[in-house]
Amino acid sequence: MGRTKKKIDVELFRRVIDEIDSPDLSNKTILYNMVAEKYNKIVTVDFPDITMSVVTLRIKELGIPLKTPTGTKGRPKGSKIPAGTARNRTSRADKFASNSKSREWFETLEKACPEKTTWIEKIKGGSLKYALKYYCYTCSGFSASDALQCKDLSCPFLLFLPRK
Repeated sequence: MGRTKKKIDVELFRRVIDEIDSPDLSNKTILYNMVAEKYNKIVTVDFPDITMSVVTLRIKELGIPLKTPTGTKGRPKGSKIPAGTARNRTSRADKFASNSKSREWFETLEKACPEKTTWIEKIKGGSLKYALKYYCYTCSGFSASDALQCKDLSCPFLLFLPRK
């Protein structure tokens, strides 16, 4: 069963758009929100409230030309990215480099297994793949062939292990 189409008072809808639509508005999203708010205040009981998405669909459906410009994608120039977003996160490599315990741990790894320094460098760079490879390598008694053939069902990483 598909969605039911919300009925709107087309005359009232067009009047509200004509009143609000202006090239001075910064983008169409603002227009759609303003139209929905104003329409819902005026509309009678015969018609249900509409949302911004219904306004968008009905404007396209009715072919109503708009004066309001389309906004640009992304953030406005000069706006700052809020703290805690992906772009402001500290990389694993930076976390490892700034932590003294991590640096000591990497020195211990390099002493314990000097033949795998390239893996350790990649782990320092934040590679989870090489961290798992190194885990398997040490768990199997530093035997690469045993690490590749491991079928230990108690291993917490069994489903995630790189087998190459």
